[in-house]
Amino acid sequence: MKYLFFLLIYSTLISCSQVLRNNESFDEHDTLYAKKEQVREIISPNFITKKGDFLIVASSNSNPMLYMYSLPSLELVSTTGNKGRGPNEIPTFPMFCESSRSPWVYIWGYQPTTLFSFDVSAGNFNKIGEHHLSRYEEFNNMHVLSDSLFLFYLPDQLTIKKYDLKNQKWLNEIVLKKDSHNESFFYRNRGYMAANDSYVIYAYYFKKQIDIYDLRTFKLKIRINDGKTYAPPVPGSFEQVTYQYSKVYAGANYFYVLHNGIKRADGSYINKSLEVYDYEGNAVKNIVLIWRPTCLLLTRCMV
Repeated sequence: MKYLFFLLIYSTLISCSQVLRNNESFDEHDTLYAKKEQVREIISPNFITKKGDFLIVASSNSNPMLYMYSLPSLELVSTTGNKGRGPNEIPTFPMFCESSRSPWVYIWGYQPTTLFSFDVSAGNFNKIGEHHLSRYEEFNNMHVLSDSLFLFYLPDQLTIKKYDLKNQKWLNEIVLKKDSHNESFFYRNRGYMAANDSYVIYAYYFKKQIDIYDLRTFKLKIRINDGKTYAPPVPGSFEQVTYQYSKVYAGANYFYVLHNGIKRADGSYINKSLEVYDYEGNAVKNIVLIWRPTCLLLTRCMV
C-alpha cells in the first residue's frame, strides 16, 4: 500500500508599493496537526487538486495516471488518463491548473499545447473542452482564471506569463532579474507563483520575501519581507541551500504561504508553518505544522 500525502488546507481557505518589514508579527497563531489515511491504490502522487467534494491526484508512475477520491472518505470513485500516445491518452505526465472559481478541472499533459477541461461534479472525468495555446512553454504553477485567462511560471527564465485563451493572444509578463551565472535553480530570485482573479503572488525560495502584483497591470503593488539581506545560493551547492518559502495558494480573501522553518545541521527543517496574509500585505495568522511519525500532513499542493 502507498500512503497519500496531502494537507487539508483547502478546508481552511475559504496604491503604491509597501514593505512589511517583520512578517513574524502575526497577531494570531494556531497549530495544525496531521491525520493519516490509507488508500488502497498503489500510487505515487506528483500533484493534487480539489474540486467540489473530490480530491484529484496525478500519479505519473501509475497507469492510469489520474485518480478521483471522494472527500472526506477518500474512497476511489473514478480514474482516467492511461499512458500512451493514442486519443485521450497521456504520453508524459499530467499537471493541474488551479482554477478555484471555475466548476471545471483543467489538466495539461494530453498534448503539449492543449489544456483539457473536465466536469467532475458527477464523480467522473467528463471531458467538456480543449483549450489551445499558440506554442509550447515550460509550463509551471499553471492557473486558469475566469475560464479565459491562462497564467504560468517559467522557473528557468524567472518569468510569469499571461495568455488569453479565448483570443489565443499573449498578454503582458513579469520578468525577474537573473543572476550572472547559468545555474537557473540557484538564481536568488527563484520562487513559486499563485494567482486569483485580482492578484498574482510570488514567494521566493531563498529569501523571506513575498511580492503581490496586480493581475490586470502585472505591476508590483506590495512587497513583504523581513528586512534581512540573504546571501545568494552557491551554484551546485545543494547542501548549503536554505529554503524559505516553497508553496503558495491564492484564496479569495487571503493567501497562504508554506514557510520551511529553521534548517538544522543535518539538513532537515523544523518549525514549518503556514503563513496567512491578506492582499494588503497584513500578516493574519501563523499556523505551525506539527509533523509526527504516525501522522499524515494534508496539503493542497505537494510539499
